[in-house]
Amino acid sequence: MKTFTLLLAVTASVAAHGQAITIDSSDAAIMGRTIIMATDTSSMITLTPGPAGANQTWNFSTAVAGTKDTVTFGSPVGTPYAAQFPNATVHASVDSTHLYLVKTATALFMDGSADATLGIWDINPNEQMLAFPSTMGTNFSNTSSYEFSFPSGFPAPAPDSIRIVFTKTKTSTVDAWGAVTTPGGTYNSLRVKSIGYTVDSTFIHFPLVGWSFDSESYDTSYTYDWWAKDEAYPVITMDSSSFGTYVSFLLPILNDIKQVNRLHATIYPNPAKNQLYISTHSARISVVIYDLKGSVIREEKNLNGNTAINVADLTAGMYLYSITDNEGKTARGRFNVSH
Repeated sequence: MKTFTLLLAVTASVAAHGQAITIDSSDAAIMGRTIIMATDTSSMITLTPGPAGANQTWNFSTAVAGTKDTVTFGSPVGTPYAAQFPNATVHASVDSTHLYLVKTATALFMDGSADATLGIWDINPNEQMLAFPSTMGTNFSNTSSYEFSFPSGFPAPAPDSIRIVFTKTKTSTVDAWGAVTTPGGTYNSLRVKSIGYTVDSTFIHFPLVGWSFDSESYDTSYTYDWWAKDEAYPVITMDSSSFGTYVSFLLPILNDIKQVNRLHATIYPNPAKNQLYISTHSARISVVIYDLKGSVIREEKNLNGNTAINVADLTAGMYLYSITDNEGKTARGRFNVSH
């Protein structure tokens, strides 16, 4: 009788907080998906990752969206720095920054990033972000490295260039599962805890002499990522190192409305010049295009599920879209127009 009572208590507890989930390749870096990532710039220091273990409940609803970035996942083909990252399978645009990812059936890796200001950051070997499938107890280890060089700005006989090589050894474990609440909603999630050890090696270059080693510095970081089904990216991340602590979390697209009944749609090319092509598995769709202030720019109803919209008359810039099919499923995201 005691055993039966205990079983009932455990079953009730699991029902109250959700069930353990499995994260696979279809849940991360989803092609065609747009997300809003907010970073807490005020209360993040007061938040802690909480306990490990099964069937946990974490409440981070007090996190504040100090800054927001829109992230869109798509194909790397045709993107500005695709030639520098030939192995990338997924491209993520974060405003003017381009992230390049490698997603396989067994893992997700960061291949590197690039923008006009910071230049190209080629991570080689790649940094592993997640293993597929991930369940409670899944673990992996990974060593990654990247470097960059820049002029010293000093006249001779001082060194004319400086190179810094970052080498990171990371061990990651799915150490908990449960319900996590953020300002964006409540999610049934897996938590991945990562401990990273980074060595920063500095080299200096002298004319007619070449490169020589100068110094090293060391840092340890602790990162907690909560992953949920079909969300494309961690629903919340806590990262702590000697540089400080930050918290970032997902927010629903457009007016902070959570879209549970999602339509899977692909738009291309992005940026578009004359035609924006839309591909879905639905028979009929309606499309609404907004500017960044939320004003309706164009509305097209009762279109074929695979169609094209003329955007040649739109001013160059960024726009938001909402696609709804005849079953009420909705896809939302952003695209750019470039003439």
